[in-house]
Amino acid sequence: MWLLEWNPPESNLLLIGPSGGYSLERIFVDRFERLRAVDPDPLARAIFKARFGARRVSWSRQDHFSGARIEGLRELLKLHPGHAVLFCNFIGQMKFVPGVSEYAFSKWKAALPDALAGRSFASYHDRLSGPIQPTR
Repeated sequence: MWLLEWNPPESNLLLIGPSGGYSLERIFVDRFERLRAVDPDPLARAIFKARFGARRVSWSRQDHFSGARIEGLRELLKLHPGHAVLFCNFIGQMKFVPGVSEYAFSKWKAALPDALAGRSFASYHDRLSGPIQPTR
């Protein structure tokens, strides 16, 4: 997994959209002192805890991304200084969120580098998020 090679200098990690952590490995998660996770899935906390044990993870279900407003992400980042940021199958899914137009999504993506300036960040996406149709 390429995330094992990602070594941000921050000791804290902000996970955006991790769900139950299906796509994360314990060796990666354990590298960070504190985790903050943002996910609207009500089962995400329990599944994440079952996978990774009683880690020190604080969760937020607050919606920072409605309408693809970059201000929501900026507010979230302001609440968590000193955290590296990992988008977990998130950015590619935003275009499927009700109320997110293609135009708003394009603006959000264009503003993303500025919002993340000075932060270590990474992003990965599932294959269904891309324009290529999956094959069996």
